[in-house]
Amino acid sequence: VIPLVEVFTTRQFHDHSVVFASEYYPRAENLAARFLSNGSPIEESILWTIIIQLTAALRAVHAAGLACRALDASKILVQQGAGGLRVLLSGTCVMDVLQYNPSQNTTTAMPMYQQEDLKNLARLLLLLGCGPVVQQATLQQSMAAISKAYSEDIFNFIRYLVAPVPPIKVVN
Repeated sequence: VIPLVEVFTTRQFHDHSVVFASEYYPRAENLAARFLSNGSPIEESILWTIIIQLTAALRAVHAAGLACRALDASKILVQQGAGGLRVLLSGTCVMDVLQYNPSQNTTTAMPMYQQEDLKNLARLLLLLGCGPVVQQATLQQSMAAISKAYSEDIFNFIRYLVAPVPPIKVVN
């Protein structure tokens, strides 16, 4: 998870803007630019690298009682280094600031946001596995394409993420 360094407001853009400044990662590019611009499918080993690192980041965020709310190919950075591909999750607090609602009970909303994170992870993996065509395809068509191109383990993982979730129950 990319740390946020500073948040401030400014009128430099002739409006009331909020600027989010985070740490800089040289030669990092977003997932969309790296893997979706060429139109060719992603190798399974790279997809596994992305899955493992994103799920680790989500586990850390969710364990802290928070939600990411920014799982998008344009918000996730990748950096190629000597140790392989490094996946960096950015923008994790932006939605919390922009959609702040003091009357909303975060205790009940947070589990819903965390479930949305898992659905968005599935959408992201379908997009990476099928390419931009997934936006016009149905879920069944996308899952069929995943089952043909990738292992049963990846297919089952994505199927698990998109499966209907029973309502979250809270006993007070």
